[in-house]
Amino acid sequence: MNKNASVFKIAILLSCMLPAFSALAAPPGGGGGGPCTIEAGADCQFTIFVDGRDREYLLHIPDGYDGSPIALVVDVHGYTQTPEWQRDNSGMNELSDVETFAVAWPRGGPISKPKFFDKGFNGSAEWVDPGCCATPVRENWDDVALMAAVKYDVASKINVDKFYFTGLSNGSYMGHRLLCEAPGEFDAYATTSAALSDSWDDCNPSDTRPVLYLHGRNDTTQPIEGDTVAGEAMLSTADTMAIYASRNICSGYPNDYEVTFSAGTSWCREYNGCNKSVAYCELDAPHITYGASQLDTAEVFWDFFSRH
Repeated sequence: MNKNASVFKIAILLSCMLPAFSALAAPPGGGGGGPCTIEAGADCQFTIFVDGRDREYLLHIPDGYDGSPIALVVDVHGYTQTPEWQRDNSGMNELSDVETFAVAWPRGGPISKPKFFDKGFNGSAEWVDPGCCATPVRENWDDVALMAAVKYDVASKINVDKFYFTGLSNGSYMGHRLLCEAPGEFDAYATTSAALSDSWDDCNPSDTRPVLYLHGRNDTTQPIEGDTVAGEAMLSTADTMAIYASRNICSGYPNDYEVTFSAGTSWCREYNGCNKSVAYCELDAPHITYGASQLDTAEVFWDFFSRH
């Protein structure tokens, strides 16, 4: 495992904080693994061979797709969750038909913490972390390669000219990991509910990309001021953004910024003078930020993506 992979210690979502996620019904139009016609409005499920094993993802092609180039958003679920849950809760599925972009939802590997099996998490999934949540069976699964494979597989089926990454919690860690190990796979990143660990100094990527990070100030799973989660010291959101501002050479950080969204006590700031854009949103929301504040997470993320 690449040394940089140790940066990202998965914050275990406490079972009391989450509903008991089980695999939801597969989407129509091929979502059950059968034939799927690649056309506007299609909902499909595909299996691809990555790193010696079969992996799955769901795909939604927007209603307005006519063969012209469109963007793809890879939308990644959190720990103990599923691509079906992410599809039904992140807001990207509905927004894709309004803004005409495609969305893919990869499926993580099987949960490796047996204690979750008795709490209704059968069928749910996780992303690899070599220190926290991976068994010997899972520790060699290449989830970075999966994200790239999903991107290229979708591009072989529809006309895609931009690639964006978003994820929740454990899915946000996958975004941080990609920004460390393979930032060039996506044109921009926007994630929520999992800041960096204090091992970030181990990561020195040769490339950078625009990044937006969003966090709920009422998050008790990973508090906004930082905490120790699964034995790993997690940075505060302020320290996380300072690292990205330094990486993207933001001369205006932290005091020179534009407010891009504001509603009640929730807001987003995009910093000036950056080589590659850096933005931060703070919401009056808990760990699961979707639908929990006056700001729509999907709309905030798409606004950022559409400018990059």
